Amino acid sequence: MGWSRSTVATSRSPAVHPPPPAFRPGSTAPGYGLPPAPGPFPQPAALPDSPPRRWSAFHSRLSPSPIPTSPPWPTQDAEVSRFRTSSMTLSPDISISSPPQDQHCSALLAGAPRIVAESLAPVPAPLLTALRPGPWSNPDRVARALARGLLPEEDPCEPPAWLLPGQVRSLRRVVAAIARYRAALLADPVGSGKTYVALAAAARLSPTRPAACLVPATLLPQWSDTARRLDARVSLLSHEQVSRGRLPPGRPSLVIVDESHRFRNPRTRRYRHLAPWLEDRRTLLVTATPVVNRLADLLHQLLLGVRDDVLLPDGVPSLRALLGGGQGSSALGRLVIEHCSVEARPERRERVSPPMPEEAVGAEQALELLDRLRLSRSPPVALLVRSVLRHAAGSSPEALLGALRRYRSLLLHARDALAAGRPMDRSAIRRFTGEGSDQLFWWEPLPASDAGKE
Repeated sequence: MGWSRSTVATSRSPAVHPPPPAFRPGSTAPGYGLPPAPGPFPQPAALPDSPPRRWSAFHSRLSPSPIPTSPPWPTQDAEVSRFRTSSMTLSPDISISSPPQDQHCSALLAGAPRIVAESLAPVPAPLLTALRPGPWSNPDRVARALARGLLPEEDPCEPPAWLLPGQVRSLRRVVAAIARYRAALLADPVGSGKTYVALAAAARLSPTRPAACLVPATLLPQWSDTARRLDARVSLLSHEQVSRGRLPPGRPSLVIVDESHRFRNPRTRRYRHLAPWLEDRRTLLVTATPVVNRLADLLHQLLLGVRDDVLLPDGVPSLRALLGGGQGSSALGRLVIEHCSVEARPERRERVSPPMPEEAVGAEQALELLDRLRLSRSPPVALLVRSVLRHAAGSSPEALLGALRRYRSLLLHARDALAAGRPMDRSAIRRFTGEGSDQLFWWEPLPASDAGKE
């Protein structure tokens, strides 16, 4: 129910009108208005309904004219204005609205097409509405352009002088990935110079503050020497220090985690200390083996620096659902940078030399002796051990002697454990003896094993 202005009464003795009917909530019939407003002011009386205004009058009122000012709010001593209630069937009255100031805009709106929902039709290929055909070109060039569009983004940064040409692409992709996703994983092969690429990325992304480098303790001297020769500003910390809860001070603008596959298990202390600290920090993970046993290893490393839905625009709503389910996607190439070039890998050379006549005779004699040995009470176990010994005999006499010595030590430990009343299988014996296969062990304090005897 709306209110519209009416003519102000000028008589001091207002006409007497019959009282309006009682208020009925939700009614839109004429004569049923809003409930009386609280306050000291009298309730305005309703005037008879006037005929509906024509839209022609509405258009005539849009001509430029002075904007009428509203009368002051009536007080208790002032004369009370008269209002009437309007029915919902009347056209809206906006005569007091300000006239349009831009005639050109009004002309454009008047000539705008009228869109009717019933006339809309679905588009079979919405992408075609945004594509514009380019100039004609050679099919090979078009195919190469499409292939380049599928490659990861590359930042057009200028590489340092000490970076090799085969490392420039990895640097540009790492910089672009960190700029867009705030994290990247550099997975170039062994010997390709990942340390140099990481230091070049630190010089590009963190030119004013030193980057924090978390590396294994055995690689600290190598990183320190390389950074000093390249005049790179870094702050070094070992993985072992992270395991004890010691993290880099301050707020570095870039964190480099070398050998990041050592952070593939979220149940370790080093992972639990590092993961919350890396939140909202740009991270570069460096490893040649991002997947050690399963794809979940790669998942836990990536979650150190990115969100689970970071690849949602590329069609991957969840990294956990993708990699946790043992699946892959080409969109992972935007986060995992791996540039396998022929120049980066060490050259492999193979040469096969035929055995000498005396070597062949010695190998035949060794094989005859192996066939006479009773290696185990279990035929499958005996066959497995014999095959291992045959491979050692085909390698060299020293390899055969070493294999026989290790197997003899295993049998002696099994005999001593059985004599002490602690029978154990092969895996348990190796777990307790470790590398000291020639040492004496006290088997009595160890718990007994339910493993069967061979």
